[in-house]
Amino acid sequence: MTGICKRAIAISATIALGLAACASAADWPQFLGPQRDGVAHDAKGLARSWPATGPKHVWETPVGPGYAGAAIYGDSVLLLDRENDARDVLRRINLADGKDVWRYPYDAPGKMDHNGGRPTPATDGNLVFTIGPFGPIHAVKFSDGIPVWQADLLKDWEAQQPQWGVATSPLLSGDCVVIAPWGKKGALVALDKATGKPVWTTPNPKGVEEGYQSPVPMALDGQDMVLAIGRQGYLIGVDARTGKQLWEYDGFPKTSWLVPSPLPIGDGRVFMTGGDGVGSAMIRVERQGEQYRITELFKNKNMGSKCAQALLWDGYIYGNSADVGGGLRCLTLDSQIKWDSKQNGGPAFDLGTVLIADGLIYVINGGNGDICMAEATPEGYRQLGKAPLLTGPEPYAPMAYKDGKVIARDMHKMFCLDMTVAK
Repeated sequence: MTGICKRAIAISATIALGLAACASAADWPQFLGPQRDGVAHDAKGLARSWPATGPKHVWETPVGPGYAGAAIYGDSVLLLDRENDARDVLRRINLADGKDVWRYPYDAPGKMDHNGGRPTPATDGNLVFTIGPFGPIHAVKFSDGIPVWQADLLKDWEAQQPQWGVATSPLLSGDCVVIAPWGKKGALVALDKATGKPVWTTPNPKGVEEGYQSPVPMALDGQDMVLAIGRQGYLIGVDARTGKQLWEYDGFPKTSWLVPSPLPIGDGRVFMTGGDGVGSAMIRVERQGEQYRITELFKNKNMGSKCAQALLWDGYIYGNSADVGGGLRCLTLDSQIKWDSKQNGGPAFDLGTVLIADGLIYVINGGNGDICMAEATPEGYRQLGKAPLLTGPEPYAPMAYKDGKVIARDMHKMFCLDMTVAK
């Protein structure tokens, strides 16, 4: 590794020291937000209408190709960017004006199908954790981008790189950061935040390979768990304290890859969905002493989200169902379709992503890059606004939210939008 890649390049030491690293419940510190569910639970006071030009653009900044989403902590946006098929660059960006505070680059030569970065960084305000599309793991100081420790998702746990690159994002869990290599030496691994040393490892006796999902937390009857899906839709739940595998579900329709992470619904229920026509399924996990019973509640094609995470809001599931011929869909918890945005000539959204805040659905049209706003209600698809935003190809990256601002990106630029202003 060259000298330039061993240290962060400080854009402005004065700015870096002056920016506060204070977090709040409103932060979006990791993939899919603080609760890992794609919902901004604290959001309020957002505009219910837009002018023809759409929401106010606070700033935009150039980015390299990729599908990596942003994290937001305090007054900063974090993005693992990709440059010239040669290196990954972790960027800390000022949320107020879009200017870089610091950049941490490291060598990562290579090119893959659908080129660019994938995983979203995670931060606790002390360190920032990233996983690159070729597997390197880096922990750097939030304050100045100075590296603290490194590991490798693929090499250290003898894992196979997926066809379209590593896409799994790190999960914050207490004093650990949980990763999902799905390698010969471990399916899930908890690393000590401060040192990067393994705290626990979940074995992978079936040799399940890595897919494109990220681990998520779930609590059941006082038991904190981490849920993760390997290739072919193999779902496991492990003890968040020890990594011991507690249960498995291998009944999801088989496909070569799945992108959406499992969605805990409550009462032990877990929803799964994916592309290639597999549709969706829901299971119930019940604790019986030291054992767990898994019941399949349904399995059908009423929702099929190829890339976008399905979201839970006010007792209903919302997801982009383009893979099964639909648009944005609202489902009851027993899988009944309440509405589809394509009904009566309404819009479809290709493989675009979804975010919910203040009872509003923000959805990107993965075909033309438009951003749309609709009510999160089971009464019907009620679109409140639409505006051009992103450009192709494939604007599929997940959005992030904080304090009325939405961060979205395509293959060329990242945008900060003010969703509180309706002019």
